[in-house]
Amino acid sequence: MHIFGNEYKELLEDGNVLLFARNGIFQARVYAGERRYLYRSLKTKDVKAARKLALIFLHETEFKRQEGMPLQQMTFAEVIDELPRPFVSWCEHFVRRKLRAAKSRIS
Repeated sequence: MHIFGNEYKELLEDGNVLLFARNGIFQARVYAGERRYLYRSLKTKDVKAARKLALIFLHETEFKRQEGMPLQQMTFAEVIDELPRPFVSWCEHFVRRKLRAAKSRIS
């Protein structure tokens, strides 16, 4: 545990988790592989609760990595990019047709 002024840093689980405070709120950093880190706000000011939450974060990340699951949620744009192009085209056509129908009823 290291406290620098009002900064707090602590390594947990043999250095696999960095627990630190930013503006009094605890955060955790876990190595995600390929020289990347995942960060999560633990949304607490209590150090004991933060330690437990940081370890849960580590174990969730390790489980996802072992199971080949994505470590982070995809953005909406990434989900759309993953959809088959014919389906996206059909959706665009369907929405345009419904908008035209709605405009014609209003006029």
